[in-house]
Amino acid sequence: MRISKMLAVFGVVAAIGGAAPVAAEIKKDQALTDLVQILKNAGVLDEGQYNELTAKAAKREAKQSWTDRISLWGDFRGRWESFIYTKGDSDFRNRSRLRYRFRLNGKAKINPYATVLFRLASGGDDDRSTNRTLGDFADFASDPIRIDRAFVRLTPFKEGRYPDENGVLFAEFGKVPIPYIRKVAKDFMLWDSDISLEGVSFVTDREIVNDVDLYFNTGYYVVKENSSDSDPNLFAVQLGTEAGVTENIELGARISYFRYGKVDDDMLARGTEGSVVTSSSGNIAEGMTTGDSVSILESRLYAKFGFIEDWPITVYGSISGNLSAVASDDLGVGREHLAWGVGAEIGDKEKWLVFGVNYYDLQANAQFSQFVDSDLFDGNTNRKGFAFYGSKQVLENTEVVLTTFWSRPSNKDAGYPFEDGGHSLDKANRVRVIADMKFKF
Repeated sequence: MRISKMLAVFGVVAAIGGAAPVAAEIKKDQALTDLVQILKNAGVLDEGQYNELTAKAAKREAKQSWTDRISLWGDFRGRWESFIYTKGDSDFRNRSRLRYRFRLNGKAKINPYATVLFRLASGGDDDRSTNRTLGDFADFASDPIRIDRAFVRLTPFKEGRYPDENGVLFAEFGKVPIPYIRKVAKDFMLWDSDISLEGVSFVTDREIVNDVDLYFNTGYYVVKENSSDSDPNLFAVQLGTEAGVTENIELGARISYFRYGKVDDDMLARGTEGSVVTSSSGNIAEGMTTGDSVSILESRLYAKFGFIEDWPITVYGSISGNLSAVASDDLGVGREHLAWGVGAEIGDKEKWLVFGVNYYDLQANAQFSQFVDSDLFDGNTNRKGFAFYGSKQVLENTEVVLTTFWSRPSNKDAGYPFEDGGHSLDKANRVRVIADMKFKF
């Protein structure tokens, strides 16, 4: 009997205190707690052994496994796109290409006040794109995976929510997502959503009265570390509101201020004629600013109407201006400092389909071109034109999207010529057609 008791106790101790593959298969080791109780009732364990093993079992139950603390999700997108030049295109030929995008997101809950998030993605050196072109590397060479996001989210409240559950408040530090764009229609006039800022963001969104939310975002980010001087940087602040006016009408408005400090020649050059890490262009270097800072003020309005249940309609408009821009004497053009756009979207992609149209005009100095959306005007300022798009969820977590961009120079006198066909847009009129198949997991 003594031997059997020793073996039973040893087995329970090993299961509770050791690696215990059985424990990993039983949620929170509840079976071990039940086993300890059964052994006590059978007289196998005395009171001291029972108390010791019960305490160990309770401690193990409270400890979460990594699968409880870490969650993963992601997406894969296949793309076909075609470029068609319609005017001013003597140096360029129509072409097509196949691309893909793969992204894997992760979230690790450290405690109720801290969470680490990350995203791994396909792509190359362009920080506005996680696409890979098929055949980009010769002879089927391997494609790279990069750290697209990596940051910690901290909050003074449990799970980031206010005690009354009417909003969220948190800070993010590291390589963080852009908090200054919203997922309402096409919000991509000044920023490409693939960009991950590097610095710290403070984000809050709170319902102040019934169906009226007020949000405030701000942050400081390092654009390029400079070991010999002050870093080019970005300070941003945004205030906005979203309100359900009636059961079928929702309105939204915001105002944003972006200030780029310690702007150096390299940063201006990347916006003027691109670099190794970006194919952007369109800025006029001597027209972006008269000093070492650039201030941009932006505003956006939208209205969403849900009178027809399966066909909600959203209309929106945006306008911004580079407050620091000046006229260019070399090119004989004005400040070229404005950007504006309007658009409309109708439908529900899950029930039927979504169709949208928008028009944007990004003058040359409206924003640093390395930050504007890489699809809208191929990551360039001094462009204007239309975008037409439609999307449909064909199966669960599977979506088809068709987009057509038609663009031309905003001001033909405001662009620099590129030698040897060095830039695919130059001063050409161009149509870009994109067909996407998206899979989420």
